[in-house]
Amino acid sequence: MSEAWEKAERALSDTFGFSGFLPGQEPAIRAILEGHDALVVMPTGGGKSMCYQLPALVRDGLTVVVSPLIALMKDQVDALVARGVRATAINSTLAETEMAARLAAMGRGDYRLVYIAPERFRSERFVRALAPVRIGLFALDEAHCISQWGHDFRPDYLRIREALASFGRPQIVALTATATPDVRGDITAQLGLGVDGRSPPRVFVSGFARPNLVLGVRRVGGREDKLAFIHAAAGKLGAGIVYCATRKNVERVAGELGPEAIAYHGGMADGDRKTAQETFMKAARPLVVATNAFGMGIDRPDLRFVIHHDIPGSLEAYYQEAGRAGRDGATAFCDLLFNYADVRTQEFFLDGANPSPDTIRGVYAVLAAKCAHAPAELAAKDIAGRLPDKVNDMAVSTAIVVLERAGVIRRTYGQDSRVAAFDVTRPAVMAKDLPLDFAALLRKRRRDEQRLARMVAYAGPGRCRHRFILDYFGDTTSDPSCSSCDTCSGRSAPPRPVLPEFARVSAPRAAPSAPEPAPDPEDEGPFDERVFAALKAWRQRTASAHGRLPAYCVYTDRTLRDLARRLPADAAALGRVHGVGPAKLARFGAETLDIVRAHRPA
Repeated sequence: MSEAWEKAERALSDTFGFSGFLPGQEPAIRAILEGHDALVVMPTGGGKSMCYQLPALVRDGLTVVVSPLIALMKDQVDALVARGVRATAINSTLAETEMAARLAAMGRGDYRLVYIAPERFRSERFVRALAPVRIGLFALDEAHCISQWGHDFRPDYLRIREALASFGRPQIVALTATATPDVRGDITAQLGLGVDGRSPPRVFVSGFARPNLVLGVRRVGGREDKLAFIHAAAGKLGAGIVYCATRKNVERVAGELGPEAIAYHGGMADGDRKTAQETFMKAARPLVVATNAFGMGIDRPDLRFVIHHDIPGSLEAYYQEAGRAGRDGATAFCDLLFNYADVRTQEFFLDGANPSPDTIRGVYAVLAAKCAHAPAELAAKDIAGRLPDKVNDMAVSTAIVVLERAGVIRRTYGQDSRVAAFDVTRPAVMAKDLPLDFAALLRKRRRDEQRLARMVAYAGPGRCRHRFILDYFGDTTSDPSCSSCDTCSGRSAPPRPVLPEFARVSAPRAAPSAPEPAPDPEDEGPFDERVFAALKAWRQRTASAHGRLPAYCVYTDRTLRDLARRLPADAAALGRVHGVGPAKLARFGAETLDIVRAHRPA
């Protein structure tokens, strides 16, 4: 173990350029290197990915990372490759020839890490290709997606346990930013952690205290106040994300904010989403208006604000999204624009995520009739149209998941793993005799209602917002002291005049003021602005020259500040700068030193 740990510490410095671990990382990585299954719960920005990336460089065998979003894979693979790590991704965007080439390279042992989407487990061909590969570690990112109690349950995650048996049941690490105790228990059960003679998994819950995030709730009267606040924040603070509850709100808010706002939601074409993602990663001060489809796994560390235009359905969702701000350690602002009328939208979603027993039975009856002789392709809206009562498509989709999980229907997929046909498990049963635990489904609804109630309670006055979050997630390791929420700091600013740009829609009322930027706590002293500006311009040119490489993969803003502060004169001094390891020293060192020498004070 000591030898493995020494290798890990060297890799942390040499490959990633870090001199130490973030809170909670070291004990989790030690447990993984010792061979234990682990469940790691850290908030967004807490450094979860290091818990499997570092062991992947030390341990023998391939590390397989299951990741739910293609954008997440791309960003992490790009960052690893930029550091000299052999990594790749396998997902539905690849052409058949490229897919075959990567599978063959994986079989030869050419990669240390391979990122895959959970949808890959629909493909028997893929499972067969992976079966003979020696897997040293199986990492399940966004592990709350496997839990029926989680806020983002995804049926494809249920295929993972069966696939693990085909791979010889390798060591597992499950990682999530949003697991309450109930969800943690369900993740453990769904993955079979601690069964078949294995010791119980090591569970690590830490890092939920993010004192650099200034948390606030702004009571607003309506959309005019919201737009004025967002516009003011974007003008003052820099790069940020505005989250909306619906696609309709995304398009409306982005349109009203003007051409600089980037819209993103799951209903957009793949190409449009990809363009939005790349613009967000490369622009100096992007403003993205999005649903929760945007941001999972996004690794842009310099976001200065996250604003929730609408209240989310749970604190899990809220803190995961808010936590995307300030990942560089500098001050960032997270504001919830709260109006009780917005709660009704979440109540609608709650109904869709928890269909009634009659709806579930009705969906089964439709499928049993349609699939009596052969599998049939049916969209949720087609099924909804055949039900006796009006039911929204979301409730139908959820009912299908419930039936599939119970084993009474199944989906079959074509060659591309995207087109699904439904079939009924034989022998079919009467709808009234479905083997479903409706009491458990009712308990799930009650839990969802409680989660929404806690989210609304968070928006209320009188309690420290950081302490509220720590208590909710059961984080007993973090320091509860707070000076960075509106309750504890008194950041309830007086109303300010409405900005002229919004006078035409909101002149009768005053808008809540946007937060003022705060000093960067990571700055240990002043830095040379001229050198910093030159380095930033060079970084953008370098990233563009490398195709679609995000600028932060060259150097983060924190590294640029440290460079402009230290003004290294040689390679040895450059290697001591935060975020500069041997890989980046070899790749960018000479150019970096040239920029510093050319622009440093005489």
